[in-house]
Amino acid sequence: MKGYWLAIVLACATVSGCATTPGIDFYEGSSATIDERVFYTRLSPYGHWIEHVQFGWVWYPSGVSVNWRPYTQGQWLESDEFGWIWVASNAEPWGWATYHYGRWYDDPAYGWLWIPGTEWGPAWVDWRISGDFIGWAPLGPNVEFDIYEGLGPANFNIGWAGWAFVPRREFLYARINEVIVPRSRNVTILNETKDVTRYTVQGDRIVNNSISVAAIEKATGKKIQRYQIIEASKPNHTKVGGNQIALYRPRVSRAPAGSSPPKSAIAKQRNAALKQAPRHGSGEKSPGARADLQQRQEQEFQKMEQRHRAEQDQMKKQRSNASKKMNLQRQQAEERRALQRRHEQERRVFQARGHFR
Repeated sequence: MKGYWLAIVLACATVSGCATTPGIDFYEGSSATIDERVFYTRLSPYGHWIEHVQFGWVWYPSGVSVNWRPYTQGQWLESDEFGWIWVASNAEPWGWATYHYGRWYDDPAYGWLWIPGTEWGPAWVDWRISGDFIGWAPLGPNVEFDIYEGLGPANFNIGWAGWAFVPRREFLYARINEVIVPRSRNVTILNETKDVTRYTVQGDRIVNNSISVAAIEKATGKKIQRYQIIEASKPNHTKVGGNQIALYRPRVSRAPAGSSPPKSAIAKQRNAALKQAPRHGSGEKSPGARADLQQRQEQEFQKMEQRHRAEQDQMKKQRSNASKKMNLQRQQAEERRALQRRHEQERRVFQARGHFR
């Protein structure tokens, strides 16, 4: 992806019509490229930065509830140019950055951490659907986007607790957090849904085509309004009015080596997940912390294995060649290894905090 935006700039310099709507360019109003330091300064009033041992500088919001998850305070809208786009509520003025660039990681000590990135998208989430429910979860830091191959392994490292599910008929609800089903039902719903994640590149745009518009219109009995995207000149001003959505989405490059957030915004304890006390009151200092971690990890493995068995059974029922079976087995093996690596990392974190001896 490093050469992707350069290619777009060169293409726009030589080919007319890069803008899909008259007067609306992909980054209209952002003639100069800015780097990730814009996140350091713009997000500092709303949370804290820490230097994570694995991901470098990462950010987490302040003032959120214990059970808070990304992509739950806002709504999904269908746009002409980018497909389904996440519009954060006014309660999360930092959403212009954290829901359209970078990735999220559910850290065992801190809770949800945002890892900055440079690629803008309408939303970076994995999607699942069934006859009754639609669900989404933040993509993890190991999931990359390639203009030719699309997303990497979109299911990797997404625990059951990170998912948000709503009934199909409620998908367009303006305050979607009010219709998200209790998280205790996630494991059951996960087993009943299938992955439909699909992000593509059309011209100069990353498009979210994961959810069928026709399916939502049928479920809700309503004609879906399509919105036009226009450019906001400043952050914190994602606005919806009439048939337009005003978004701030500058072209972003990597921060220079050695860059760091303002000192006033850096959490006092550094080395994330090793020194600072838990933010979400998860009971990690209690004698039961080890058992809780092991139980959660075991549940994740069981859920994954159940899904793998279901995929294998489905493959047997279908007419398929040896190549497809081999690809499925390879994908499942990679998923097991990825989950094992994450669990091992979590155990090392807990050991560093004195929970495992």
